[in-house]
Amino acid sequence: MKLTTPEKFIAIVILKFRNIYGFLCCPSLDKIIKLTGYSRRTIQRSITELEKKKIIVRLKVVRKKRVEHTLYFFLDDIEMAKEIFEDEDSLINKNPQYENDYENFKFALEKKMLDS
Repeated sequence: MKLTTPEKFIAIVILKFRNIYGFLCCPSLDKIIKLTGYSRRTIQRSITELEKKKIIVRLKVVRKKRVEHTLYFFLDDIEMAKEIFEDEDSLINKNPQYENDYENFKFALEKKMLDS
């Protein structure tokens, strides 16, 4: 699969913000703009293409009919995270701090399965 230069760079920047316990990335659009130097529209278009190419899953967190923030999951991480979250001995499963990460992960996994 061929990625454009902006898609590669934006994917790397998003990946830089990955939470290794919940496998989610949540940089703001303004932060991505600042780090890449790309226009808002180029970034939006590139993220949409990364979704179409099954590189990432994007989840928009909406509160009061407004997008509060966006979470990104890399599809390769989803398979690894699935194994970790399903392992009953995993430290993640024993720590309530990661409960929200697990719920976000389950939603991303369901979205991936529905979009496939």
